Amino acid sequence: GANLWKENVFADTIKNFNDTEFDRFFARNIFAGKDDMKSCAELFDSLKNTGILSKNSRIILSQIIPSGGQHLSRLLKNNSSKCIEEIAKAEKEFFANAENNLFNWDETTIEETFSTKGFECKCIPFVQTEKRRITEEDCSKWFDEENSAYGRFISEKAGRENFNSFKELFLQEAQKSTFDWKVKNCIIIIG
Repeated sequence: GANLWKENVFADTIKNFNDTEFDRFFARNIFAGKDDMKSCAELFDSLKNTGILSKNSRIILSQIIPSGGQHLSRLLKNNSSKCIEEIAKAEKEFFANAENNLFNWDETTIEETFSTKGFECKCIPFVQTEKRRITEEDCSKWFDEENSAYGRFISEKAGRENFNSFKELFLQEAQKSTFDWKVKNCIIIIG
């Protein structure tokens, strides 16, 4: 599909409402990285004096923060196996990787990006928990050392033996459990 920001899909859509003034704009999960944030801030900045956004308009977004995603090792917190400790260390590094565009930003980055364009921006982070049954298909994708960034990274950092032991433990637990899956989310109010 089209990239929302790079191909100006969003801007072109907004232009179709050229005779409408908006006081609220709502969207969900519109950032995949810092570039999207910057493009979005630039777009909203360009709309300030067009009449599309009212003087006191608010932009309200709900955004998942991938760097605060569920660590699989935390789902097996009641198991004291040594491999879980090693996997937890590797996951911490994986989710904090400054080179990975998916994880190198958070709610602070969002606030800073919009503030540089003169917007008042407030982010309200929260953790959303849902019951989730994890399938063998999910596990196959995550633990694939060739095609999964997660699988490849965790195997390299924790060592193949720890990785395979954890994979086996996780698969066993997944067959009999429903997990409390945690996702970091953020409500963003921009004005």
